[in-house]
Amino acid sequence: MPRTSLHRKTSPPRRPARSRATPEMLHQVMYSFVPARVMQTALRLGVFSALGGAKAAQTAAQVALATRCDARGMRMLLDALVACQLAVKKLAAGKTLYSLTPVARQFLVPASDDYIGAMFEHDTMWDTWQQLTEAVRSGQPVQRVNDESLRAQFFPVLVRSLHVINREPARRTAAALLRSEEHTSELQSRGLIS
Repeated sequence: MPRTSLHRKTSPPRRPARSRATPEMLHQVMYSFVPARVMQTALRLGVFSALGGAKAAQTAAQVALATRCDARGMRMLLDALVACQLAVKKLAAGKTLYSLTPVARQFLVPASDDYIGAMFEHDTMWDTWQQLTEAVRSGQPVQRVNDESLRAQFFPVLVRSLHVINREPARRTAAALLRSEEHTSELQSRGLIS
């Protein structure tokens, strides 16, 4: 018997394509506080001072002794600093040694002229951001800096840190403006612009 349109095989209905979305980005957002907390803990315990002041890489036990911490806890913190790219870990003569990355040495060692760690030593920012939900709900700031004692603590640290953070971008901007000024002068001397 010849096949008619009624007898044709039909495919099952197509299912909508499954989303390829994964929760990985959300997981990263959820745990993005971890590097900041690791850095802050290392600052508070003096880890950057201990490693920055050392002439050579140190073991976790040496850093623990210098900072009056438990050796096992310090090893875990140092490994976390390695994961955050603030420290380097290497094996030499059967010992695991830690040293600072150039960025950590320049900006997180208190003896450095470029030290910005003071911004992170205290829980001010942490506490303030923990209250974001209430600030949004109420429309009011979490903390006001009208209080003289708060101002006296907050602004010197902020200004010093902002100075260091913005110094290089300011130099690049100034150089670009200078080049632009020289270019403008050249065009004016040729009569191409007034």
